[in-house]
Amino acid sequence: MKVFIAALVLIFSIQSWTKADDISDFQIEGISVNDSALNFLTETFIKSEIRTHGWYKDNKYFEITYPLENSIYEHISLTFKPNDKKYIIYQVAGTVRYKNIDKCKKQKNDIVSELSEMYLYAKKFDQGKSNYSADPSGESKVYTVYFEFETGGWIDISCYDIMEKLAKKNNWMQKYLAVIVVNKEFADFLSN
Repeated sequence: MKVFIAALVLIFSIQSWTKADDISDFQIEGISVNDSALNFLTETFIKSEIRTHGWYKDNKYFEITYPLENSIYEHISLTFKPNDKKYIIYQVAGTVRYKNIDKCKKQKNDIVSELSEMYLYAKKFDQGKSNYSADPSGESKVYTVYFEFETGGWIDISCYDIMEKLAKKNNWMQKYLAVIVVNKEFADFLSN
């Protein structure tokens, strides 16, 4: 009887994964796009980070990044609109540093396999190896797979292999995995 119940739980769990087709179903450290950041952070913290982090074109969106402890990810980045008092999240990203790019690519492939099973109706695009756009030398590389959703938005899983000199100059991680979830509105903004 215990085996039967365990099998039912497993089947229902798998069914919920395979029916997932909304970008809001995916979480990074319990955070999803379209959530209010106030569920996870204080307004005081968000406002203090606004001054030290990045703004997008026309100051329509801003992003904050903060470190995590005792977590899978080393850092989380959240993107908001500056005048939104609810601090709705338009993009959430988690990053993990690696010493070896091959280990990063293996982890990326594991995540892609899981997402392929979870999001059956999302379109998967494997961009393979490409030049990192912020490196004019063309020596830094990115390995990317992303899932595009019918309802809009995407999930991007990438390994970055940044040239040591460029990483040091900009205080960037050199080799890292990034998992990025973008809702429809922000995806449209980035695409245009």
